[in-house]
Amino acid sequence: KIERCSHQSLQYFITAGNSLGYFDINTNTGTITITDVARHVKSRLGYLGANVLNYEERKLYSLEIKVCDVVENSQVFAYQWSRLSHARTNKYTHAPLCAKSLIEIEVLDRNDAPVVDYLSVRKRSVWENSRGGTIIENVMSAKDEDGDKIFWWMENSGDIVDIDVHSGELFVKLLQTTLNFEARARYTISIIAGDRNTLTAPDISTTVVSVDIFVLDVNEPPILVDASYIVAEDLATGSLIGDRLQIKDQDTGQTYTFNIDGGNTGDVFTINNEGQLSLKQALLDYENPKYSMFQLRIKVRDLLNGEQVGKPSLSASSTVTLVCSDVNEKPSFLASIDYTRRVPENVRNGATIGTLVSAIDPDINQTAHLKYSKYDELSAPEFDILENGTIIRSDVGSLDFESEKRYTLYVVATDPGSLEEMQMLELYITDINEPPQINE
Repeated sequence: KIERCSHQSLQYFITAGNSLGYFDINTNTGTITITDVARHVKSRLGYLGANVLNYEERKLYSLEIKVCDVVENSQVFAYQWSRLSHARTNKYTHAPLCAKSLIEIEVLDRNDAPVVDYLSVRKRSVWENSRGGTIIENVMSAKDEDGDKIFWWMENSGDIVDIDVHSGELFVKLLQTTLNFEARARYTISIIAGDRNTLTAPDISTTVVSVDIFVLDVNEPPILVDASYIVAEDLATGSLIGDRLQIKDQDTGQTYTFNIDGGNTGDVFTINNEGQLSLKQALLDYENPKYSMFQLRIKVRDLLNGEQVGKPSLSASSTVTLVCSDVNEKPSFLASIDYTRRVPENVRNGATIGTLVSAIDPDINQTAHLKYSKYDELSAPEFDILENGTIIRSDVGSLDFESEKRYTLYVVATDPGSLEEMQMLELYITDINEPPQINE
């Protein structure tokens, strides 16, 4: 109880017994409260949910309280002696008058909530695609100042994480939605620590803490999609073939390497690291089974980016089918054939000269349909050629070994698509014994 003059106000101070700074007093009202400093002290000790005042540690605090009066200028004229003092000096002051008293604060016992170790709430990580039952690092830890056993529950884990009620060990839930970094990389869960074995116990005390769990990006294998292309047999070296091969990969920010792992007969094709096929050697041939169709085995390998975990590289394969389309190709005369003929000088007009001239056409069933003709501008008029390749003596001029021993005939082979090839034929005149002539 504090007695004071009605015209005075009072100020209150804690002058002793508060070395830990647990208590504070309102200067004007004298109300004693527990300070935030006390809570910070408990936090620095490394436990969350700790009581500032702990019955088990200390049951009584003695505080020395000092109260002092305060004289305000508005109160000067309340008494004659203060009015006289003011009249002489035009002011009135006096030193505050104070009193001290001891206040005892008794700490009452109650069921304390568990105090969670602050290291238990540090962030955790788990690999994406982890199976149900996978243990998550760092077991939850707490103490109970009453000595009660601590139990653990999840408050809002959803279908992702669960906790062992006795040990506080976190693990991936058995019936979980797959952990997928690309879909969600962070979960904030609430964990309950309680001092009874059921949450419905009437006298349970609990502490709730939040824990961040980060899903780590695991390198996952790519998928390389099969492809099919039709390629013209006359495609030029270096030409691109189709579009870049399609990769399906859940991971982002990765680079890839490609190579042809099989089926590349004759080393005809090549592929770059963007998945683009091109022609390396112009060996495609619709008419040749060896080079008319290819089934390439393509392998792609990803490379771990700097933020991922898991295997540094994973691969996938696909089949790319390439089928040659037929292109009309010009005929050709074989170099191994003899293109010379021997012609007696006395051969009659219209007679056949030697064997047929023949070319070949690389296109299927077209050789038999080739037609032959003479290139008049370069050929000797004394000879001609029929459409079937038969060389004949024309009715132009005469042959005389003694006058001209060699003639040339340029033969043109034309396919049904009007493509042509020309070959020079050499005709050598042979000498025939001729009867003598008597000059008159």
